[in-house]
Amino acid sequence: MNKKLAVATISAATTLALTSNPVVGAVSCVAQYGGQYGQVCVSVDKLQVNKEVFNPNPKVNKFVDNITLDEATRHNFAPQDEVKFRITIKNTGDNTLTNIQVTDTLPSFLEQIAGEPYSFQIDTLKVGDSVQKELKAKVVNVDKLPSDKTVICDVNTSVAQSGNEVDRDTTQVCVEKKVARELPKAGAEGAAAILISSGLFGLIGNKLARVKRIGK
Repeated sequence: MNKKLAVATISAATTLALTSNPVVGAVSCVAQYGGQYGQVCVSVDKLQVNKEVFNPNPKVNKFVDNITLDEATRHNFAPQDEVKFRITIKNTGDNTLTNIQVTDTLPSFLEQIAGEPYSFQIDTLKVGDSVQKELKAKVVNVDKLPSDKTVICDVNTSVAQSGNEVDRDTTQVCVEKKVARELPKAGAEGAAAILISSGLFGLIGNKLARVKRIGK
């Protein structure tokens, strides 16, 4: 999940300092008559999305927030590879959330696989509960990747919304245009090589046969 605690803390502090309706935890408090009669506090819904990608690197081999560019743990997917994602939707507020719409948006180098849950609805999510979904996507053919780049990195985004509550998260994925090893040509040169090879094997076979006859 690409959310930094420091940013969240600064954002919360800014909200407290600049607004007349301070938010503490999952409660919004409103001053009554300029504060003369105290405050009225009401619960605030909280919707949280966490997006992860499966890193098949043998040193990792699990779902992670991002596949980093670290040499030891990175993994660049190849054209036609399958990529697995996991989305976790959690209710961290004080109220039950209903009609949560979840949408997953793939980067340009990934294509959908039929039957996967790129968009779904959660009818009810009680306080503290979470729903987890896994989905797969496929890397496009090499001819659909940018011609001027060998490695392409982008993010996959998931968004969840319930009424006015909206949250999103991203996870980074990289694709590499790996060039397949060239096979021997099947033209005249290849045929000549095969004939030469066959001739050598035939010559060796004849010599072995002669040795056997002499031995007899």
